[in-house]
Amino acid sequence: MTFYDVDFIQIAVGFDGLPLSRSSKSQFWPILAYIRNSFNSKDKVFPIGVYHGDAKPKDSDDFILDFVNEAVNLSTNGLDISDKHFKILFDLFCCDVPAKSFILKIKGHSGFSSCTRCLID
Repeated sequence: MTFYDVDFIQIAVGFDGLPLSRSSKSQFWPILAYIRNSFNSKDKVFPIGVYHGDAKPKDSDDFILDFVNEAVNLSTNGLDISDKHFKILFDLFCCDVPAKSFILKIKGHSGFSSCTRCLID
């Protein structure tokens, strides 16, 4: 990874869930990321965490707890790489609608009052 003359690292994080096969209930819920401001790593996605089970995780808080704790630590303290200190910015979170509903604990896109931007009930 080459960061040239930047003092911060911007990280994009994605949450998703997917079935592993049509013949089983097995599901895979990865948390993936990439570094947005590196000239060499935009196409290099790396795993942050992975959940596997016969259904999606029961509680999104349990699913993302370790990630949130580590993200808070990195955002607060930064990261030292090769004698250089970098601030860490988690500046983009990407989810499809079902994953967003799960993570935010809100109604799905087809439910009443499901829009996270509207204030109308």
